[in-house]
Amino acid sequence: MIEKGAPEVKTDIDVLISEGQNLIYYQFKRSKEALGYGKNGLDATKAWVKKAMADLDTEDYSRIKYALPEDVDLPPQIAEWFSDVLEHAIEVIRIPHLD
Repeated sequence: MIEKGAPEVKTDIDVLISEGQNLIYYQFKRSKEALGYGKNGLDATKAWVKKAMADLDTEDYSRIKYALPEDVDLPPQIAEWFSDVLEHAIEVIRIPHLD
């Protein structure tokens, strides 16, 4: 039986979208609570990126987009990894917060 009600605040939504000749992997974060903080959050993000790359069968990080509510900052350790290691190859997109 499926229970109906409000989705959990930690919900991530992963979507593959065809943009021209490429599939783009989007991960939408519903809220600040959906973000991982500290080492566990960074490890989970790295695992998600690895999975996305495998699903896309690519090494092109620009085919991955990370979508956050407008009023939520990227956790510092993830922001540092995106900028220093991946050189901003994964685009962070701001979306309106949905309640």
